[in-house]
Amino acid sequence: MSLGLLTPITTLIASLAVLYIIHWLDIVEREPKKALITAFISGIFTAALALGFAEIASSTWLIATGSREWVNFAGSVIDAPIIEELCKLVGLAAVVAICRKNINSLMDLVLYGSAVAIGFEFIENTLYQWHALQSTDAAQAWIQEFNYRTIGTAGTHAFFSAWNGLAIWLVMSLKQSKVKKILCIVPILIAISLHSINNLSAFLANYGPAGELVQANYIGMLLGSINTSVSVAGFLALIGTALVLDLFSLSKLSIDLQKGLDNQRLEVLANPFYHLLAHASWSWKLAGETAAKEVQRKTFSQYARLAVEYHIPLTNKAGNTGEKKREILTRAYNLVKGQ
Repeated sequence: MSLGLLTPITTLIASLAVLYIIHWLDIVEREPKKALITAFISGIFTAALALGFAEIASSTWLIATGSREWVNFAGSVIDAPIIEELCKLVGLAAVVAICRKNINSLMDLVLYGSAVAIGFEFIENTLYQWHALQSTDAAQAWIQEFNYRTIGTAGTHAFFSAWNGLAIWLVMSLKQSKVKKILCIVPILIAISLHSINNLSAFLANYGPAGELVQANYIGMLLGSINTSVSVAGFLALIGTALVLDLFSLSKLSIDLQKGLDNQRLEVLANPFYHLLAHASWSWKLAGETAAKEVQRKTFSQYARLAVEYHIPLTNKAGNTGEKKREILTRAYNLVKGQ
């Protein structure tokens, strides 16, 4: 098989591996695979959309400045971060519209935002590896691109675009406050800034004559290391915050149910560790006979969905009313009782 045909296969495997790992971080109320695939495909379309806008921006810069060097710089450091992150934001908004019934928490939006970004990254990595095949030593260039980009920086776009999920969550969860809605701009700016600094560091690291290190290269490498650390830390903090909110929802529903119900099934359903194991049939075998005997694996997703809706019901236009909470409590009570 030629490297040209092998490229989309290798980049797809790498992208799906990253998506699978991120999916496992969603301990409570795990998202369906079909919805994640929809988000991934949305990311593919946003890549095509971004390419079109990038061409328009490059032509505009060239006409305005007449400098090809400025076009290369602006295209990487200014145009790409703004165009790509906004396109991925549009892609995420489309996913929310299509999969609205699955959107229940901040974790959901962060996960779908990451999935859109990984779909985008799949196209970008494929194009870069195909471009490497135009080099004199095509095989070596292809391997270097694969090692550096497809494997070495796998998931980088998710580190940026996960913040788009927070932006949409703020709009959805703070419906009654126009002032707070403005806060949604902050996560978008974070995504664009992290992306821009990443591209600036790469531009500086490769600046100057080939094979010769200049001062700008050292600055670029230092800036890249700092930005990578900040991006990963921010992504983990965002995932951690979303996870804590989900765990709080699980705990809140379980505590309120204990007022009228106390049995071993509730203890199992309230345990986040069992929710993690219930993600897949192979991991559920590790739960032990007690948990497996008390609760069926599919029941965990049903209970978790009720929990997140009980805390912050994003799909409920009327808000978290007392009537809605009583309805959820009744459904959860019947679920725990096995009815």
